[in-house]
Amino acid sequence: MRVISNPVPLLAGCLSLCFLPANAQGPNVPPAAQIRISASRDAKVISGVATVTFGDGLHAYQNPPTQSYQIPVKLELVGPKGKLSAKYPAGTLGSVGGDPTPSRLYEGKVSIPFSVKLSKPMHAGEIKLRLSYQQCTEQSCFPPSSVLVVAKLAPAKSKKG
Repeated sequence: MRVISNPVPLLAGCLSLCFLPANAQGPNVPPAAQIRISASRDAKVISGVATVTFGDGLHAYQNPPTQSYQIPVKLELVGPKGKLSAKYPAGTLGSVGGDPTPSRLYEGKVSIPFSVKLSKPMHAGEIKLRLSYQQCTEQSCFPPSSVLVVAKLAPAKSKKG
């Protein structure tokens, strides 16, 4: 009979095997996100499109989600002060994690039109949006996360003439 005098290496090996399935599901690479914006003539309304690209094999849940437990993609205004309205597109139907009920998912590239009604006019500066999401593979989901997306509003060029 062999007695193990130092069980730490054995314990470390067992623990690494315990975490293997979570690491084997693939990297939780944040989606690529960008926004294009333009201002209204009175500079109190900013309109734009947020384009989000999810990596191969990853999806997120549409807004509003199909099931109450799903965490949807969401845009939030970080600055300047105002009220954001987004028109989330319908996702594609897909089966997730063996659930017999299909869910609406965002995969690949998704465009989300939005508008921001500002509390005061803005002729130049930055619009900051937070994109919240939960990415999933077909088998499991990663923890919810978010990315900050920034776009500059260029000053309007003066018309000569």
